[in-house]
Amino acid sequence: MRILYRTGLLAAACLMGWPAVASTPRAHATLASDGSYTLVIQSGRAWTEAEVTVADDGAQDLGPAGEDERVEVAGVVASPGPLHVTVHAATPDEAGFTWTFEVVPDAVPVALPVVEPDLGLDVRRRIWPVGRP
Repeated sequence: MRILYRTGLLAAACLMGWPAVASTPRAHATLASDGSYTLVIQSGRAWTEAEVTVADDGAQDLGPAGEDERVEVAGVVASPGPLHVTVHAATPDEAGFTWTFEVVPDAVPVALPVVEPDLGLDVRRRIWPVGRP
């Protein structure tokens, strides 16, 4: 009975032109060891106004965005780990959505790795596989 009721509401919403389900936006993040992050959000819906809150960082205004447009947000968090993201958005058809999700960021080193200097000519000759170069 409950499934039929929900299916009926979903069908009615689709017939009346209401969005039945607002899918979670796609997101990707990088996090440096000093706590600075960069978050890229790509929504499947257009919005006229939106704001995002990331972990313990304050709310940031995203402004308007088109369908599948990428929006980049930068900030600093106190604790490493997954970023807890909340997006509040208003769509052009005067609907409002709230998405809450976690993004596991890719770690980015603060300093570039040290690259060994070029090996000398005598070392290169020793590692040549067949005879002398």
